[in-house]
Amino acid sequence: AATPTKPGPFSHASAGDLELVGKLGQGAYATVHMARSPRLPGCIVAVKVIDLHVSDCDGDDSPDRRISDPRLKAAEEEARVLEKVAGRPHVITSMGSFRDAGVSYFVMERCNRSLLQAIDRLPSVTEATLSRLLREMLQGLAAVHEI
Repeated sequence: AATPTKPGPFSHASAGDLELVGKLGQGAYATVHMARSPRLPGCIVAVKVIDLHVSDCDGDDSPDRRISDPRLKAAEEEARVLEKVAGRPHVITSMGSFRDAGVSYFVMERCNRSLLQAIDRLPSVTEATLSRLLREMLQGLAAVHEI
């Protein structure tokens, strides 16, 4: 059964509530996907997926897979941070997080473009525009560091 870890439309969700439709990126411990859900018809969201399992053997399908305590604690801390920064300006909107079958899911709004793509779409790039963008990014970063 899924365990809610952060309030939001996906607090009591399960992996079955998400249809992963494309990979946005991957890091050492997580993959971010685009997803659809009947909970938000017509919306595409971003979902960070963290497999909390580790194996004492080489293969991912090993029966010796167990939940990693450090990964679990890191996922719980991330859920706590997302809850605390909710609603702050210039911070991505979290729609909830949950754990299902040893995997943590963080559902959030999906940005339609990168910062570079947004700058490329501007009619002109001025010092004032770049200053505003940098100020907004720093305000978002400050909100996270105020926790």
